Amino acid sequence: VAVQGFGNAGYVSAYLLQEAGARVVAASDTSGAIYNGNGLDARALSRYKQGGGRLAESGAGDLIAPEELLELPVQILIPAALEEVITERNASRIKARLILEAANGPTTPAADAILADAGALVVRAGTVDAARALPAAPDGAGAEAIDVVRGGKGLALIWAAFVLDQHRIQTWSHQDYKASVGFRIPLVPV
Repeated sequence: VAVQGFGNAGYVSAYLLQEAGARVVAASDTSGAIYNGNGLDARALSRYKQGGGRLAESGAGDLIAPEELLELPVQILIPAALEEVITERNASRIKARLILEAANGPTTPAADAILADAGALVVRAGTVDAARALPAAPDGAGAEAIDVVRGGKGLALIWAAFVLDQHRIQTWSHQDYKASVGFRIPLVPV
Protein backbone atom coordinates (compact mmCIF):
# COMPACT_ATOMS: atom_id res chain seq x y z
CA VAL A 1 0.00 0.00 0.00
CA ALA A 2 1.20 3.51 -0.84
CA VAL A 3 -0.54 6.53 0.75
CA GLN A 4 -0.20 9.93 -0.89
CA GLY A 5 -1.19 12.32 1.89
CA PHE A 6 -0.70 10.97 5.41
CA GLY A 7 -3.21 13.25 7.14
CA ASN A 8 -6.46 12.11 8.71
CA ALA A 9 -7.88 10.28 5.67
CA GLY A 10 -4.51 8.82 4.72
CA TYR A 11 -3.73 7.64 8.23
CA VAL A 12 -7.12 6.01 8.80
CA SER A 13 -6.87 4.30 5.40
CA ALA A 14 -3.36 3.03 6.12
CA TYR A 15 -4.28 1.92 9.64
CA LEU A 16 -7.37 -0.04 8.59
CA LEU A 17 -5.58 -1.80 5.75
CA GLN A 18 -2.56 -2.54 7.94
CA GLU A 19 -4.83 -4.04 10.60
CA ALA A 20 -6.35 -6.21 7.85
CA GLY A 21 -2.92 -7.57 6.95
CA ALA A 22 -1.70 -5.19 4.25
CA ARG A 23 1.83 -3.82 4.31
CA VAL A 24 2.05 -0.04 4.01
CA VAL A 25 5.37 0.65 2.27
CA ALA A 26 5.12 4.34 1.36
CA ALA A 27 3.54 7.51 2.69
CA SER A 28 3.81 11.23 2.06
CA ASP A 29 2.91 14.54 3.62
CA THR A 30 3.84 18.14 2.84
CA SER A 31 7.42 17.48 3.97
CA GLY A 32 8.03 14.73 1.39
CA ALA A 33 7.58 11.03 0.77
CA ILE A 34 9.16 7.98 2.42
CA TYR A 35 9.48 4.35 1.36
CA ASN A 36 10.31 1.25 3.39
CA GLY A 37 9.95 -2.09 1.60
CA ASN A 38 9.72 -3.87 4.96
CA GLY A 39 6.71 -1.77 5.91
CA LEU A 40 5.84 1.39 7.80
CA ASP A 41 3.96 1.40 11.10
CA ALA A 42 0.92 3.62 10.44
CA ARG A 43 0.11 4.10 14.11
CA ALA A 44 3.70 5.02 15.02
CA LEU A 45 3.90 7.50 12.13
CA SER A 46 0.62 9.08 13.21
CA ARG A 47 1.87 9.52 16.78
CA TYR A 48 5.11 11.00 15.45
CA LYS A 49 3.16 13.50 13.33
CA GLN A 50 0.79 14.34 16.22
CA GLY A 51 3.88 15.29 18.20
CA GLY A 52 4.82 17.82 15.53
CA GLY A 53 7.07 15.56 13.44
CA ARG A 54 7.25 15.47 9.66
CA LEU A 55 7.40 12.25 7.65
CA ALA A 56 10.57 13.28 5.80
CA GLU A 57 12.34 13.61 9.16
CA SER A 58 10.89 10.46 10.78
CA GLY A 59 13.71 8.10 9.81
CA ALA A 60 11.06 5.44 9.13
CA GLY A 61 12.03 5.04 5.49
CA ASP A 62 14.11 6.28 2.59
CA LEU A 63 13.19 9.63 1.07
CA ILE A 64 11.64 9.39 -2.39
CA ALA A 65 10.14 11.96 -4.73
CA PRO A 66 6.42 12.51 -4.04
CA GLU A 67 5.51 11.66 -7.64
CA GLU A 68 7.54 8.43 -7.38
CA LEU A 69 5.19 7.26 -4.60
CA LEU A 70 2.28 7.18 -7.06
CA GLU A 71 4.20 4.88 -9.40
CA LEU A 72 5.50 2.31 -6.91
CA PRO A 73 4.78 -1.39 -7.60
CA VAL A 74 2.05 -1.72 -4.95
CA GLN A 75 -1.33 -3.42 -5.07
CA ILE A 76 -3.20 -0.52 -3.47
CA LEU A 77 -2.65 3.19 -3.98
CA ILE A 78 -4.48 5.71 -1.80
CA PRO A 79 -4.41 9.28 -3.11
CA ALA A 80 -5.53 11.10 0.05
CA ALA A 81 -4.38 14.68 -0.31
CA LEU A 82 -4.59 16.55 -3.59
CA GLU A 83 -6.87 16.90 -6.58
CA GLU A 84 -5.67 15.72 -9.99
CA VAL A 85 -2.50 13.88 -8.93
CA ILE A 86 -3.25 11.00 -11.32
CA THR A 87 -3.48 12.43 -14.83
CA GLU A 88 -3.00 11.35 -18.42
CA ARG A 89 0.71 12.17 -17.95
CA ASN A 90 1.33 9.57 -15.22
CA ALA A 91 -1.62 7.13 -15.33
CA SER A 92 0.18 4.68 -17.62
CA ARG A 93 2.96 4.39 -15.02
CA ILE A 94 0.59 3.62 -12.10
CA LYS A 95 1.18 -0.01 -11.13
CA ALA A 96 -1.48 -0.34 -8.42
CA ARG A 97 -4.43 -2.53 -9.37
CA LEU A 98 -6.70 -0.88 -6.79
CA ILE A 99 -6.88 2.88 -6.29
CA LEU A 100 -8.88 3.96 -3.24
CA GLU A 101 -9.57 7.65 -3.52
CA ALA A 102 -9.56 9.37 -0.14
CA ALA A 103 -9.12 12.89 -1.57
CA ASN A 104 -11.56 14.88 -3.66
CA GLY A 105 -10.96 14.28 -7.37
CA PRO A 106 -7.41 12.91 -7.33
CA THR A 107 -7.93 11.13 -10.69
CA THR A 108 -8.76 13.03 -13.88
CA PRO A 109 -11.26 11.65 -16.41
CA ALA A 110 -8.46 11.04 -18.94
CA ALA A 111 -6.51 9.09 -16.32
CA ASP A 112 -9.63 7.06 -15.50
CA ALA A 113 -9.76 5.75 -19.06
CA ILE A 114 -6.07 4.81 -19.03
CA LEU A 115 -6.38 3.05 -15.68
CA ALA A 116 -9.51 1.16 -16.78
CA ASP A 117 -7.75 -0.03 -19.94
CA ALA A 118 -4.88 -1.26 -17.75
CA GLY A 119 -7.33 -3.22 -15.57
CA ALA A 120 -7.04 -1.03 -12.48
CA LEU A 121 -10.10 -0.46 -10.30
CA VAL A 122 -10.70 3.08 -9.03
CA VAL A 123 -13.02 3.38 -6.03
CA ARG A 124 -14.34 6.93 -5.67
CA ALA A 125 -14.08 8.74 -2.37
CA GLY A 126 -17.79 9.39 -2.00
CA THR A 127 -19.14 6.15 -3.45
CA VAL A 128 -20.89 4.88 -0.34
CA ASP A 129 -21.67 6.33 3.08
CA ALA A 130 -20.36 3.81 5.59
CA ALA A 131 -21.08 5.91 8.67
CA ARG A 132 -22.91 3.14 10.49
CA ALA A 133 -20.42 0.44 9.54
CA LEU A 134 -17.50 1.71 11.61
CA PRO A 135 -18.04 1.83 15.37
CA ALA A 136 -14.95 3.82 16.37
CA ALA A 137 -11.81 5.47 15.08
CA PRO A 138 -8.39 3.92 15.67
CA ASP A 139 -6.46 5.19 18.69
CA GLY A 140 -5.42 8.78 18.27
CA ALA A 141 -7.32 9.33 15.03
CA GLY A 142 -9.70 11.84 16.62
CA ALA A 143 -13.18 12.97 15.69
CA GLU A 144 -12.05 14.58 12.43
CA ALA A 145 -10.60 11.27 11.20
CA ILE A 146 -13.76 9.30 11.93
CA ASP A 147 -15.75 11.98 10.08
CA VAL A 148 -13.50 11.37 7.06
CA VAL A 149 -14.22 7.64 7.21
CA ARG A 150 -17.92 8.24 7.74
CA GLY A 151 -17.89 10.66 4.82
CA GLY A 152 -17.72 7.83 2.30
CA LYS A 153 -14.28 6.24 2.42
CA GLY A 154 -15.17 3.51 4.92
CA LEU A 155 -16.81 0.92 2.69
CA ALA A 156 -14.03 1.08 0.13
CA LEU A 157 -11.48 0.41 2.87
CA ILE A 158 -13.54 -2.38 4.37
CA TRP A 159 -13.95 -3.93 0.92
CA ALA A 160 -10.20 -3.72 0.25
CA ALA A 161 -9.51 -5.38 3.60
CA PHE A 162 -11.98 -8.15 2.75
CA VAL A 163 -10.28 -8.73 -0.58
CA LEU A 164 -6.86 -8.80 1.05
CA ASP A 165 -8.17 -11.30 3.56
CA GLN A 166 -9.45 -13.49 0.74
CA HIS A 167 -6.13 -13.18 -1.19
CA ARG A 168 -8.00 -12.12 -4.32
CA ILE A 169 -6.41 -8.72 -4.94
CA GLN A 170 -4.54 -9.85 -8.07
CA THR A 171 -7.73 -10.93 -9.88
CA TRP A 172 -9.93 -7.89 -9.32
CA SER A 173 -11.85 -6.42 -12.21
CA HIS A 174 -14.64 -3.91 -12.56
CA GLN A 175 -17.11 -6.79 -12.95
CA ASP A 176 -15.86 -8.42 -9.71
CA TYR A 177 -16.52 -5.18 -7.86
CA LYS A 178 -19.97 -4.66 -9.40
CA ALA A 179 -20.93 -8.28 -8.71
CA SER A 180 -19.88 -7.97 -5.07
CA VAL A 181 -22.06 -5.01 -4.15
CA GLY A 182 -24.94 -7.25 -3.05
CA PHE A 183 -22.81 -9.38 -0.74
CA ARG A 184 -22.47 -8.80 2.98
CA ILE A 185 -18.97 -7.47 3.66
CA PRO A 186 -17.35 -8.33 7.01
CA LEU A 187 -16.21 -5.38 9.10
CA VAL A 188 -12.57 -4.73 9.83
CA PRO A 189 -11.97 -4.79 13.61
CA VAL A 190 -10.53 -1.50 14.84
